[in-house]
Amino acid sequence: MLKNLVKDLKPSSTLLINETSRKLEEQGKKIYKFGFGQSPFKVPEDVVEELKNNAHQNKYLPMQGLSELRNVVAKYTSKKKIMTINLKM
Repeated sequence: MLKNLVKDLKPSSTLLINETSRKLEEQGKKIYKFGFGQSPFKVPEDVVEELKNNAHQNKYLPMQGLSELRNVVAKYTSKKKIMTINLKM
């Protein structure tokens, strides 16, 4: 039974993306990596305290993101003529 489970495993999406980007880099293509990984910088103490104070608020955000933040980003990008954003989803 375990053998069948292992046999039917699909490759990790993350590992597949890493492998694909590595191959594209080897071909001389420019790859922009947006993975965060572990930061080499110490987390500021005020951030640590806020995380502690708000750890109980552990619900997922709406899939579309926070409405207030979406509106601010839309206004900014429209003002800077980066792109026009349609907020209807």
